[in-house]
Amino acid sequence: MRRYWTFYWPLALTGLFTLLAVQFKNGVLASYPDAERELATFALASSTFAFLHACLIFIPQMTNVLARSVRSREQCLRFIIGAAIVLSCPMFLLGFTDAGNRAIAAIYNIEGQMLADVAAYLRLLTPLLLIHAVRNYFAGLLVQAERTRVVVALEVLGALCVLTVLVSGLLMGWSPVRTLAGSMLAGGSLNMVLSFALVRRSRDSLMSHEGHEIQYGDILRFFAPAAATSVMFAFSRPIMYMFINRGPDAVVTVAAMRVAFDFAMLFHNPANQFRHLLVTYGKDDVRGVRRFMRRVMAVLFVTMVLATFTPLSRLILNGLMGIEGETLTKAVWTLRVLCLTPVVITLRNVYHGQLMLGRRTHGMAAGAVFRIGIIALGSWILFMLGLMNHIAGAALLIAGFSLEAVVSRVFVRHTRR
Repeated sequence: MRRYWTFYWPLALTGLFTLLAVQFKNGVLASYPDAERELATFALASSTFAFLHACLIFIPQMTNVLARSVRSREQCLRFIIGAAIVLSCPMFLLGFTDAGNRAIAAIYNIEGQMLADVAAYLRLLTPLLLIHAVRNYFAGLLVQAERTRVVVALEVLGALCVLTVLVSGLLMGWSPVRTLAGSMLAGGSLNMVLSFALVRRSRDSLMSHEGHEIQYGDILRFFAPAAATSVMFAFSRPIMYMFINRGPDAVVTVAAMRVAFDFAMLFHNPANQFRHLLVTYGKDDVRGVRRFMRRVMAVLFVTMVLATFTPLSRLILNGLMGIEGETLTKAVWTLRVLCLTPVVITLRNVYHGQLMLGRRTHGMAAGAVFRIGIIALGSWILFMLGLMNHIAGAALLIAGFSLEAVVSRVFVRHTRR
């Protein structure tokens, strides 16, 4: 347990500092005039960016599993750079072409300045896909070398860089688009450069198994289903926003959901780091790892309940972030529904880690397809009934994760047989 905790806590803090940067962004947007519109605009733009960026989320785990020799590490890096360039093409088209702008307008039912700002966000964030892809590759190598404390130090520095640019932009009167996009580019670039320098110093600690050679087909078979899994997760918010934007009080509701979903991730994102734990230690002691995960899950669940059902939630959202009015009320109720996310995401990640360890990531993709299916179908039905709102969206997210966990478990049992 002590070894698992020593390995895990820096990774959990890594996700925490990443998400604190997100809270800073929401707080800065809430400081601008017409805060609801700025929050809703960034919610739409960041959801579109996240849809493509999601393909890169499992790169650290893929690197940890596959890059176990000098040649395999070189092949993984070339594959990752190529994948990032391909993913940048849709972002480029959406942000830089009239056809892409029309597509954004049709999907989100927006126009005018809001449409122009969403397109501007996408233009500025296009290079971030390549930056994050390479950064995630280096993070995977550092985890492989069991230098997880270094990973958290890099995230702290990145978050501080983001905060510095956010505050500077606000004080200097920059536009919200320039401030938010600039902070993300600065933080990502700093993290990537420092990660590269630290990996070069950690070469002796990296695993180098003789004969452990991989082909690009092996990388693609691991990467494609894992990327599809993350894409389906990123697709969840745009689907719900697409229906909510066609109902009453759309701007306030989307803004509240953006704030609530981001705040909830402070509690369920640490559970996503369990995948690293299972990939690294699950082959030798899967029962011990699962026991450790259950204990941490209980702490996350209780902490989120206490933070959400007490005045602490309003103190943070209103007192620290400046969220107020109807946006604040809807965000708090959304958070109360989302209290189950640490539990269902932990269960899902138990099976995800085992599937990645066995290089059977197609099971993850299948679970994600079912998750997005129930969210899309549920959103459409509730919209037709006039019941699609912030609470319904949060409940659909819980239902989607639960179904994904069930499907992933079926594939784990099938793989064992």
